[in-house]
Amino acid sequence: MSPKPGTLVLNLVSNGVARLAAGTREVVKKALIIVAVVAGYSLLEAGALLSVMLPHLGYPNRWAYSAVVAWGQLLVIPGLAALLSRIMYGSYHWGRRAAMILLVGSFGVPVVLTLIFIPVGLLVWAYSISKVIFVVLLPVLVGVVILSLRFVIRKGAKWSVQLESRRWLTERESGIDPRERKWRSRGIRLAPWIPVLIVLLVFLFLPEIGGILSQVSSVRPASLPGYRVPIPRTWIVRSRWDEQETGRSWVAGWASRGIAFGVRPYLKMRAPLSSWDIRTTPYLQSEENATDRRVPKDSEVIGSRVLRVGSESVTCLDYWPSYVSRPEHVETSPLAYVECAGTRLRAGFDGQRNQVATFYRMLEGTTQAK
Repeated sequence: MSPKPGTLVLNLVSNGVARLAAGTREVVKKALIIVAVVAGYSLLEAGALLSVMLPHLGYPNRWAYSAVVAWGQLLVIPGLAALLSRIMYGSYHWGRRAAMILLVGSFGVPVVLTLIFIPVGLLVWAYSISKVIFVVLLPVLVGVVILSLRFVIRKGAKWSVQLESRRWLTERESGIDPRERKWRSRGIRLAPWIPVLIVLLVFLFLPEIGGILSQVSSVRPASLPGYRVPIPRTWIVRSRWDEQETGRSWVAGWASRGIAFGVRPYLKMRAPLSSWDIRTTPYLQSEENATDRRVPKDSEVIGSRVLRVGSESVTCLDYWPSYVSRPEHVETSPLAYVECAGTRLRAGFDGQRNQVATFYRMLEGTTQAK
């Protein structure tokens, strides 16, 4: 029994809609893959570059790590370009395209930098020898640079035309339809905004991001012999050291607020950066030295506060050091200097007064470890 005409038309329409929906999902999926790949690479780059800025607590060969990250950009960035070439233009001659991208990206940049530094070095050398040689050599090198740039631009334009022709042929041979080209173009237009957005977020919240990463990358930053310190997550840990045998230790770092919380502090000559440290003295008082005691002079003290840390009483002195020019109304100064001392616990703060409350909360939240 043959199906009714109405049923046949309905089936054809439903099948067509299903195929169209499946094709649309596939097209949108490729555009989202482009965006996801760029986002992943951007986060990887941001993490690698931020890790170079952070202190490597307890890790040797810091400069070797920084060099590896720096030279690694010559492979990571061209690698992203090669991967995007595969996603956007398919597998047609992708091996050749990827090899060319990696070759130009990995070796082209050092070659260009070398070609730039050689004339500059020659000019510096000529100027140090004789101004006459410098005057004679300057127009020669400028002419060579101009001719070289003209040659590179002409070759680059010719190569660009060839790549565009290959791209058009690749699309024709791969059977990419107009919908796919449209969505791919949308993905390509959206992708460059992702690195911009990540850089903007890092710029606006750099101290907070640095604090989180420094504590994640360090080993037990809040654990000192006999104490557990609740360091705020957004405070940067720059150094840590302890002697489990004697009990002497310290953890120190910086505190600041990103430009997203206010531009005005960054417009001043001094960045809104504060330094802090938490220290413990040896278990035996006979082993204490002068560096374990940092007591302000009576003439420098402008206030005091007593905190409780477990069963220990900690006295914090708000003072103004004599080596710093004292303002007329020191109590309302945006700067603060605090020194705290207990039985074994010591702490210090030097920086923005609006961070002192957080410093006190950190001390009050400190617990004595068993």
